Amino acid sequence: MSTTLVTLDLSQYVRVTSNPASSTGMLIQSMRDSVRVTFSATQPARANPVYHVLGGDDPILQLDMVTTHVWVLAMSTQSAVAVTMLGAYTPIQKFGERKDMGDTAAGEDICMFNKLSPAPTSTTEVPTPASAGEQMTFVCESDDDAAGGIGAQAVRFDYLDGAGAAQQLTMATAGQTPVDLSVSDVRYINNFSVAGLGTSSVAIGHIKVYRKTDDGRVYNMIAAGGNQSMVPHYMVPMGKTLHVRGWHCGETQNRRVNLRIRSTDLQGEITDGVYLFKDVEYIRNNPTGEMLLDYFAPELSITKVSGWPESAGSEVGCSWHARLYDYA
Repeated sequence: MSTTLVTLDLSQYVRVTSNPASSTGMLIQSMRDSVRVTFSATQPARANPVYHVLGGDDPILQLDMVTTHVWVLAMSTQSAVAVTMLGAYTPIQKFGERKDMGDTAAGEDICMFNKLSPAPTSTTEVPTPASAGEQMTFVCESDDDAAGGIGAQAVRFDYLDGAGAAQQLTMATAGQTPVDLSVSDVRYINNFSVAGLGTSSVAIGHIKVYRKTDDGRVYNMIAAGGNQSMVPHYMVPMGKTLHVRGWHCGETQNRRVNLRIRSTDLQGEITDGVYLFKDVEYIRNNPTGEMLLDYFAPELSITKVSGWPESAGSEVGCSWHARLYDYA
């Protein structure tokens, strides 16, 4: 990400994007007097009648995705603009659900760990692996989830390694026989999904991934009847910034739940192990619809959603979306 003060010209439009143009986001602010802004693959004529006016007192113009050139024309000898290139980004969407919630005073992370058998050490909190990474193992509850079976025949892990870099790994399932991951430095699993299926379109039984030396320490899971983890947690890779832009949630059993999206950072500073609240919503037997968010989570911070039910038996679902930028 970089910011440049661009000197403009009264006689012609000045290009403020790179050449060649690349798909990216950008911010434009008029520093003095009004300017004209237009979009074109080639330089427009000064008399071009189609443009936007950006004044010195106007808010910063935020362009989420630019796929062509941006041109600016000065309206006075004092005109100038500040341009910040946000860089390329990857859309991120996380979603999850939790059924048969209790009324845990410390809250319950949104996950389906309470449906696993045998039950993990904690059914209400998704633990964080060691920062250096760990050796992990996965196992299926059904032998139909195996090579040649009707269910999940392979699974994919999208994870961060011990250095915080994003990695991918696909491995064959083996039913109720535990399988060690072929890497030993898994720092965080951001997504866990089915990569190959038999005649069924979903996993037949639950599939869980856990610390190799402690099968009660479960880190993620794919629920029976699904094909992807429903754990809305995410660790930002090293060298990246996550811009969280919105979320929504709902409850279906007419029980009041306080749902909170939270992250291990305070204004860009990591707060290891402390998930600070970013937004909150009380829900009961209804969906919220889209709720806007606007916070930036730094590299190696974790964003997740947790709920505080007022009584046992509630059932919730939630989702949040963000943009992952290629800068820290």
